[in-house]
Amino acid sequence: MRGPQDGGGGTAAGSRHGAASAPVGVGLIGVGRQADWAHARAIRRSGLAVVAAICDADEVLLRARAEAYGLPPERCFTRYQDLLECPAVDAVTVATPNHVHAPAAIAAAEAGKHVLCEKPIAMDAAEAVAMLQAVRRAGVRHMTAFTYRFVPAMRFLRHLALAGRFGDLRAVRSRRLMDWPDESLGWRQHRATAASGDLGDMASHRIDYAQSVLGPVRRVHGLTRVFVPERRLPGGAMDPADVDDWCAFVAEFEGGPVGVFESTKLARGYGRGDAGTDEFEINGSAASAFFRLRSPHALEVGDAGGAMAPEAVPPEFLAPIGAGAALSADPGLAFRENQMYEFLDAIRTGRPCSPDFLDGARAVAVVDAVLRSAASGRAVDVAPVA
Repeated sequence: MRGPQDGGGGTAAGSRHGAASAPVGVGLIGVGRQADWAHARAIRRSGLAVVAAICDADEVLLRARAEAYGLPPERCFTRYQDLLECPAVDAVTVATPNHVHAPAAIAAAEAGKHVLCEKPIAMDAAEAVAMLQAVRRAGVRHMTAFTYRFVPAMRFLRHLALAGRFGDLRAVRSRRLMDWPDESLGWRQHRATAASGDLGDMASHRIDYAQSVLGPVRRVHGLTRVFVPERRLPGGAMDPADVDDWCAFVAEFEGGPVGVFESTKLARGYGRGDAGTDEFEINGSAASAFFRLRSPHALEVGDAGGAMAPEAVPPEFLAPIGAGAALSADPGLAFRENQMYEFLDAIRTGRPCSPDFLDGARAVAVVDAVLRSAASGRAVDVAPVA
């Protein structure tokens, strides 16, 4: 069982594929809000790495980020292929529209760069498997940005589950409900660039987390809807949407456990982002536990025959991973910083990252199966990924 850092072991040494004493040079492929707010901020706070180069197709945004990060023009690129040739880059983050994830990550691996890729890592399971094979061939560190694994209460919950605190695991329950206006989501609302909507965007986080505790999902019965088929652009024109804005599915895990998942951004009155409802529950033969994102440093735990009661997260699950700097006092930023610390610490020490591209590919396989099930109206098997 892995420890509270949610990482693996490893003893490899060397500057690129193992331990490194100099700061890790990270290239940002895609410099939108997520890359700036979560990735770049954590890199610069870590003391382990520097933003070495950036890439984005939006040249206005690229110039603004270059000024903010203090980067010269020769470290700024509109093509990721050019960034990958920069000798100052040891690792990359990929935070682009989903359809760019696979080609960018595969090219990065082939260039010998470590890769952290936003979720879902690919448009479909076949692409995800190709990415997994590429990073394995290259021997680079690889990580999927399943950010919520690093919320202290979720790290603690997983630790308790794997340690047997809840007995034989029987069921999980997940609800991710937010209230977003009916405004354009840009590339996220188009199948050609996103592949799926809320299913890949938010539900994939809980798919990954559940599989990290219960093992692979083997069969699903899913349902999706597009309740808002057109969304308003800033200028007032309407932008068609063809991916799910509500999804739900029942999952059967290998070995017998079951799960129920729901995710949408159309739950009026439920808030936006981390202010929305994000809940995960696990039931076992001996006890149950309940997590909500609004209480990131506590769980509710109840033993058989008892009642659910608060349980504080121990200090070791609140600490920075590896040699990372102190975490932000803002709990909404702290767990996002710890995600980056996990990636950087794995690069510096030569150990595997967690969650990695195998976790990412297994989540994409479940997303694929839910979409197939929703289209057919029948339960379908999930393609195994190893």
